[in-house]
Amino acid sequence: MPSKRFYLDDGHFSYREKFWKDLDVYIISGYSIGLEKEKELEHKIKVVKEKHNLSIRHPIKWNLKDTGIEKYYKERNENKLYEDMLKKSDDIRDELLKIIADQQLGIFLYASLIVRMKKKEKPLKSFQRCFTNLLQRISMHVEKTDDHHEIFLDCFKEEETSALAMSFSCGFYEGKDTEGNIYTAGALKDRGFYQTIFFSKTLYNQHLQLADLVTGCFTDFAEYCFKEKDPRKVFRFFPTIMNRFYTAKGTPFRIGIVASPDSLYAKLEKGLETIRQVIGKNTILRE
Repeated sequence: MPSKRFYLDDGHFSYREKFWKDLDVYIISGYSIGLEKEKELEHKIKVVKEKHNLSIRHPIKWNLKDTGIEKYYKERNENKLYEDMLKKSDDIRDELLKIIADQQLGIFLYASLIVRMKKKEKPLKSFQRCFTNLLQRISMHVEKTDDHHEIFLDCFKEEETSALAMSFSCGFYEGKDTEGNIYTAGALKDRGFYQTIFFSKTLYNQHLQLADLVTGCFTDFAEYCFKEKDPRKVFRFFPTIMNRFYTAKGTPFRIGIVASPDSLYAKLEKGLETIRQVIGKNTILRE
């Protein structure tokens, strides 16, 4: 089996549930691609960027008004380019998401979300659980390879990167998370993964920019499911990629999309079914 690379980013939102105050939802999402397809993917990203007068070094994110991306362009005296990009932001998002939907690239999407139920618990603990839930899932979808599967994650703060690296190490060597929960597929080292995760910055990595788009698009979908958010943006973008989430037995839930607690699945399933009914897309990606 060819080596795979996984590119992941994080998201967050809050919503209000009956009898609860605001609940925080933490998300880690992204995609996998075979190593032999990376150059082709990079070329397709380059074509889209050049179409909109951007070079390969120019960063793209789901939220183009993010202070980090705005600062990037302004520090390089590219204010006009940035303003022009904002005007075409929907077209750029749409074209890049269509690359992900290209079945020839063999891209699969993943998402893990978790609700922080204990307000006194640090958000970092929720991100760790969110991450390890995702690791357990993707480890079940790969086979050992002569080389290594690798995971790239957008940089967190130093304390957070250290904690996530520790979470990965427990899964790699011991096949369990930091709280002792056992990985169904066993230790990551026995599934062909490299011994560490790689941290980088979305601003400087095209693949993480694509992961940011996936995460932003999925986060909007989740907000729509939980908060009944204005669906227009969700209905425009999410259908493009919704069938690329790793799926088995006709559903991406508990497979490519994992959620904790289990009670979250009902709203996610209802939201996805509503979108399928509205847009008339009933094709489900099979395993």
